[in-house]
Amino acid sequence: MKLSAMALAFLTMFYAVWTMNVHASGTSTDQMKASNGGPANDNNSGDTNSGGGVSAPVVSLYDQGLAASKSGDFQKAIDYFQLALQSDPNNADVLNELAHAQRKSGDLDDAIENYWKALKIRPDFPEAREYLGEAYLQGAVQQAKLLKAAGAEGGEQLEDLTKALQDAEDQIKNSK
Repeated sequence: MKLSAMALAFLTMFYAVWTMNVHASGTSTDQMKASNGGPANDNNSGDTNSGGGVSAPVVSLYDQGLAASKSGDFQKAIDYFQLALQSDPNNADVLNELAHAQRKSGDLDDAIENYWKALKIRPDFPEAREYLGEAYLQGAVQQAKLLKAAGAEGGEQLEDLTKALQDAEDQIKNSK
């Protein structure tokens, strides 16, 4: 079966809107410092301060990763975020931005894993939840394209996936 025009329009619109808003409400450096234990120290030693804050090198790597991501150089962003995680492996903001760069570069499996790590550390993390949802939608779009390319052999499954996406749209519209 063919992907219905409504389902295709929904997928296209939903993905486009979410993609445009990817960094509109990202975590600033100051928010990262506050949400990960306090202000960063400024001694560049790589150690966090006694208050549990984020080290200056981690903040610097995070900022460089954000800049690379905003410029569209997602591989460079991944490199910066991975370096930051070597010093601070439980930093939810760094994990979230690493996952974002991974997702944008097409590595959905690692992205989803890192979004979940970020959410395990900070369950109330709206950006990570949004981006995780976007990753799942991106995966659904990829699967729909593969089913469509399979022709008649994937038709029934494409129809089922389309129906599931339409049901999800209805659930989102009707949620409070």
